[in-house]
Amino acid sequence: MFTESFTTPLLVIVAGMHFFAQISTQFCFQAVFSICILSSLFLGPSMAVNIFNSVKKCGKCILVTEEPKNNSFAQALSGSIQENCFDDLDAPISVVNSMNIPMPYSADLEDQVVPNTERVLSRINDLIGL
Repeated sequence: MFTESFTTPLLVIVAGMHFFAQISTQFCFQAVFSICILSSLFLGPSMAVNIFNSVKKCGKCILVTEEPKNNSFAQALSGSIQENCFDDLDAPISVVNSMNIPMPYSADLEDQVVPNTERVLSRINDLIGL
């Protein structure tokens, strides 16, 4: 999955988000790191082994979800990854989530509450140290 030309592999697990293709295309021209994106739409109990193997290969993981962080699927998945891949992680698992407020009805305000491409790219840059 990862070639030797990439120095920093990164795993991004996306939970029902629409912009994961934009993330990969923004970084596909940079030879700084390789990005692997998994969509949680296809996650099931049997996929846990695949997730853990991907995290062990990458060493860094970002979880992206539209739900608030507290008591979320992303928080549970983060804990499970931490339990099973602790020795292989190079950095703490990062979660990009929506703000912990009620969802507004206005589309403009909703865009501010849910994760967007800029917030995810900012978190990726923070994690890999760019």
